Amino acid sequence: MLFRSDSVLSPQTLESANPINLMETYIGTAVFVDEEPYGILSFLSFSRGQSPRFSSDEIRFIQLMAQWIGFELMRVKHLSEIHRQQKSLIYSSKMAALGEMAGGVAHEINNPLAMISGRSQILRSMTEGKDISEQELLRGLDKIDVTVTRIVKVIKGLREFSRDADADEFLCNNVHQIVQDTLELCRVRFRNEGIALTIAPFDVELCMECRAVQVSQVLLNLLNNAADAINKSSKKWVELSCVDLGGLLQFRVKDSGLGIPLAIRNKIMQPFFTTKGPGKGTGLGLSVSLGLVASHGGRLEYDDTEKNTCFFAEFPKFQNPLRGAS
Repeated sequence: MLFRSDSVLSPQTLESANPINLMETYIGTAVFVDEEPYGILSFLSFSRGQSPRFSSDEIRFIQLMAQWIGFELMRVKHLSEIHRQQKSLIYSSKMAALGEMAGGVAHEINNPLAMISGRSQILRSMTEGKDISEQELLRGLDKIDVTVTRIVKVIKGLREFSRDADADEFLCNNVHQIVQDTLELCRVRFRNEGIALTIAPFDVELCMECRAVQVSQVLLNLLNNAADAINKSSKKWVELSCVDLGGLLQFRVKDSGLGIPLAIRNKIMQPFFTTKGPGKGTGLGLSVSLGLVASHGGRLEYDDTEKNTCFFAEFPKFQNPLRGAS
């Protein structure tokens, strides 16, 4: 769609244009984004004495430029929508993981609260009867303080896990702390379901440059998947290990299951694919984890060389390889 006009321009329009017969030609073409009009790409041409003309090649070039601008605007729009949907999937996966842990977390908070209530009642009754020494009072208050710290730790872990970490910088984080923070969120579930959880020994000073919340989400997804898979097994155990591979760190989650059937191995990383029953899984855990690991420059894979079911998430220790060499 082209728009053209020819007109005489008065000397006042352009201060530097003194000649009286200054002519302008206007040409414009519509820019469309997703078949909807977005704006007009326009050009002006000036000439003295006669009306300037755009050649057919110039007109065609302007039309192609408008099409290219429309295409780029559409691409940016679609990329923004894809990014928004990806963030929504990550959030949904987090909420699903939190839902699986909800019972255990509530138990982890309710028990200490009951302990605080009981301890405070005992201290109150002992104080009213004046049958308590200062040392006994301080010991009772210390126990309450320790219990409160335990609750704060659980709530802090939930709050940290549930927030959006996309804008976080890649920082040097202690791997042992990441693992412990993750275990705080799922340890009760494993205990309640009778699953033996083992953490293989590794260097507690080990560090990696990462977004700690996202690494924790990957580990939690793998641990929850393992717990779900072996829930009805006679032998229930899960092992988490961290292997230092020089420039890489490999987290391995292995369980007592006997592997994943060959027929579905190529599907397990796909969004919304799940082997769980209705209402028991979103099918987002592995696909979201795959994206989070990839955003760190790593890889998430199923290890078919193991006798038991095993997944590993491999991360570079440093986002800038030169930093690790310095």
